[in-house]
Amino acid sequence: MASKICLYTISGSEHCRLTKALLLDLKVDFEEVNLDKDDDAKEELVKVTGQWSVPALITINADTSDVENIVIGFEPNAIKDAVK
Repeated sequence: MASKICLYTISGSEHCRLTKALLLDLKVDFEEVNLDKDDDAKEELVKVTGQWSVPALITINADTSDVENIVIGFEPNAIKDAVK
């Protein structure tokens, strides 16, 4: 089964916008979690990544719910590798 992809963002961030655009260009399904609108997600992000930095792309194994990949920042090659 495919991985679940979560993208943590904030409003007004150019790097977040670029990451979303890349995922859309790659035709990848993802869930966007905007930290400006979801205070609980901030704690979740820090728990998973150990930091509060965006954009943060996290791939999660759909079967086990284990984190497979974490990409912090707009890193096109790392993002492409993570969503293959």
